[in-house]
Amino acid sequence: MAEINNNARCIKRIIKLLYSLLIFIATIIGLVLAFSKDIVELEVRAINKTQLTKVANIDGLTVEFLYKDSIVKNL
Repeated sequence: MAEINNNARCIKRIIKLLYSLLIFIATIIGLVLAFSKDIVELEVRAINKTQLTKVANIDGLTVEFLYKDSIVKNL
């Protein structure tokens, strides 16, 4: 009878240890999920690629584009 009580105590200790280990693992997983950062994706697309400084090829025509007294060559 004493041997059965010893086995029961041993089994209870193992169950308590496994239960404690399970709670510890669940806590770690919860903390990792709570403090993990979401990945942000940014997608950039060129919708319009009109060249604003394009000038027609006409003999004798000279054009300058200025921005704050600086010449803009390709916009």
